[in-house]
Amino acid sequence: MLFALLPVAGLRAVWSADEGALLRQVDHLEAGNGWVFDHPFPEADPGGSYAPIHLSSWADRDECPSPETGCHRTIALAKHVIYLWIATGLYGLGGYGAIVVLSVAGTVAAAIAAGRLAGSVEPSAATPALWLTGLASPLLINSYVAWAHTVGAALVGWALYGLTRHARSADRSGIGAPRWLGPVAGSVALAAAPTVRTEGALAGIAIGLGLLTVGLLPIHRDRPAARRQGLATGALALVATGGGIAIDALTATPTGGPTEAVGLDESHGFLAGRFEALSITWLQPGYDGHPADLAILVAAAAVLAAAVAARRGPDGIAVVRPLLVAAVVALALRMLVAPGALVPGLVMAFPVLFAGLILLRRRDLADPRLAELVLPFALFCAAVLATQYRYGGGGEWGGRYFAIGLPLGVAAATVGLVRAARRFPTDARRQLGALLLASIALLGSMGLYGLRSVRHRTAELGRQLEASLVAPGDGDDRPVVVTTIDAFPRWLWSDLDRARWLRVPEDDLGSLADRLRSLGIEGFTLVSTRPDQDAARLGPWFQPETGSEERSGGDWFLVLSAAG
Repeated sequence: MLFALLPVAGLRAVWSADEGALLRQVDHLEAGNGWVFDHPFPEADPGGSYAPIHLSSWADRDECPSPETGCHRTIALAKHVIYLWIATGLYGLGGYGAIVVLSVAGTVAAAIAAGRLAGSVEPSAATPALWLTGLASPLLINSYVAWAHTVGAALVGWALYGLTRHARSADRSGIGAPRWLGPVAGSVALAAAPTVRTEGALAGIAIGLGLLTVGLLPIHRDRPAARRQGLATGALALVATGGGIAIDALTATPTGGPTEAVGLDESHGFLAGRFEALSITWLQPGYDGHPADLAILVAAAAVLAAAVAARRGPDGIAVVRPLLVAAVVALALRMLVAPGALVPGLVMAFPVLFAGLILLRRRDLADPRLAELVLPFALFCAAVLATQYRYGGGGEWGGRYFAIGLPLGVAAATVGLVRAARRFPTDARRQLGALLLASIALLGSMGLYGLRSVRHRTAELGRQLEASLVAPGDGDDRPVVVTTIDAFPRWLWSDLDRARWLRVPEDDLGSLADRLRSLGIEGFTLVSTRPDQDAARLGPWFQPETGSEERSGGDWFLVLSAAG
């Protein structure tokens, strides 16, 4: 089904700026041009600070950054080199679409892992966990993006299964597989996770610490062998993760450091930054503040309230049913008003996950097999919340930095959902299940529509840019494009070689305009979310051409020509 939905997702353009940086680097590597990009217009940027790709790295460790001597060689993406080479090979075979196919395959593998993990605790939860992971979780949307989130999720899910479940399942099935095979395979998967996603290191550490903690819990007081095995497995997970972190560091492409500072940005204080990140990546229903996004918030709250009421068993049916009906109605109305959505908050995009966790009872958590899912997932979420950027992951669906831990969380949540469902009569169970599935289908449909719409918008920006390009007048056939939007060159990564791009802070527009005139530039294209205001900064040197906005058909584009 995931492969069948590929045409629906649309691949005519990238969804996010991070995808553009990845594809820019992969395209360069596949063409045999190596890692380094030369500056498209060094004469206009002596210090090299206007390189088009946001968050790129200096190529020369010895000289860069050095505005006095000039730094004009950059690397678009220098981390997770192993994954980059895999993506490069796939790109050579089938372009952008081939990398997306890998993402789809990652979701399939992650869903199977979640099903295995859930089934090892509650056999009847195996199939629901598989479908929830593949078609209800944020991995559905990440399946159609050239990130490695789904691949990382598959590695993490199978790593935990191999480390903790393989020997048990082999003993029950009588297959006779070597007991060491699972831990070895799990360790390899866990070591691979940090090489595809930075969060892979956090997931590995969370699994190691979680398994160590479970090994020390009172539930193993009378089972010394199980305690020793848990402690040994936790230690093995930490060693494997450390090895993966080392491999990722040793294979990284040497750089002279980032062209721009990037980090947690705790200028408002650490706790304030963590709260802001939490509010975006867990609780925010949309990006643009559209009033219709309140419907997504209402639906998520209704699902969570229904889970609380369902803890009462059949006595809560009078509350659970209307709450789930309210959730479905809210999402249906939201889709009628605005069919597409980008939901950054994990709770908003996947409330069923948290509903299932709410439904787990204390006696459920006394089962070490379930504790081995819940505790690592909780530690992983806490680690991401403590280390992610204050503004989250940029354009995302359901908190993308949490994606690789979802097989663990979904497996545990599905156990809670299945066990809670048993406490209801058959007819009520079917009704509630149908309502829950309807809410899942509506959210997924909005996500896919939003994904397709963003890609259409990005492709349209490319068309508008093409229509607004002008001859620069300095003897070089390549047009000049100046943008104040950091993400814009990464969105249009495939167009970068057709023009001389400069990504400029608004405050530097005046000095840049002076330099462009001294270089004989007679006209260029300005791309800005506030083109009229930014054009005013160019007044003494350049002025907008009459009707330039109509020429491109977009309100971000102005064609500037030499004044006077």
